[in-house]
Amino acid sequence: MVEHFMQEYDTDQNNQITVEEFLNGTEKWCKDLKLHSESNIVEKRDEAEEYLNDLISLEQEEEEEAEGENPPTKSQIIRKAIFLLIIGTVLAAVFADPLVDAVNDFSTASYIPSFFISFVLLPFASNSNEAVSSILFAARKKKKNMSLTYSQIYGGVTMNNTMGLRIFLAVVYFRGLVWDFSSEVVIVCLVVIVMGLLASFRRIFPTWMAGIAFILYPISLGLVAILDYVVGWE
Repeated sequence: MVEHFMQEYDTDQNNQITVEEFLNGTEKWCKDLKLHSESNIVEKRDEAEEYLNDLISLEQEEEEEAEGENPPTKSQIIRKAIFLLIIGTVLAAVFADPLVDAVNDFSTASYIPSFFISFVLLPFASNSNEAVSSILFAARKKKKNMSLTYSQIYGGVTMNNTMGLRIFLAVVYFRGLVWDFSSEVVIVCLVVIVMGLLASFRRIFPTWMAGIAFILYPISLGLVAILDYVVGWE
C-alpha cells in the first residue's frame, strides 16, 4: 500500500513527497475518480435505456397483436349469450330429474335432510372454484386484481340467483314439476336485495362489510328452516 502511494505521489523518485507532489497527486486521484464514476453512470444509463427499449418494444408488439384481433360486435355477443342460455336450459331440463334422484338417494343413505344437501353441500361443491380463484386474485392486493375479483363475484351471484332461477322456473313450468321451494326463493331474493343495496350506495367496501355478507348465509338458512319446518310454508 505504501509503495503504491509513493509511486503515485513521488514523481521525481527521491523517496520524498513534497507539498507540491502531494497536491498534484491528490488532484490526479480526484480526476481519475470522477472519470471512473462518470463512466459507471453512463454504463448504467445505457443498460437502463436498453431495458426500457425492450419493454417498450414488447408492449408495442402486444398492442399490435391485440389490434390485429377483431373484437366481437354487440350482435355477436348477444347471439352467443342467447345460445349459451339455451344450452344451459337444455342441460338443466335433461339433468333435473337425475340430480333430484341423486340428492334424494344420498339424503336417504346418509340420513341428512335433502334441504341441507341442496342448499349447503351442493353450493359449496359447485362454487368452490370461484371461491378459490377469488381468494387467489385478492391475495395479490392490486387494484386491477381486486376489480376482477368483484366482477367475478357479482357475475356469479347474478347468474346463480337471478338468471339460474329463471331457467329453473321455466323448466318447472314447462315440465309440470311440483314446486315446493317458495321459501327458498323468497330468502334468495331478500339476500340479493340486501347485498345489491349495499353495493349500489358504496364504492369502497371496508372489511367489516365482509362480516355482513358471511352472516347473511347462516341467517338465510335459518330463515328457510323456520319457514319450512315451523311455519310450514312451502
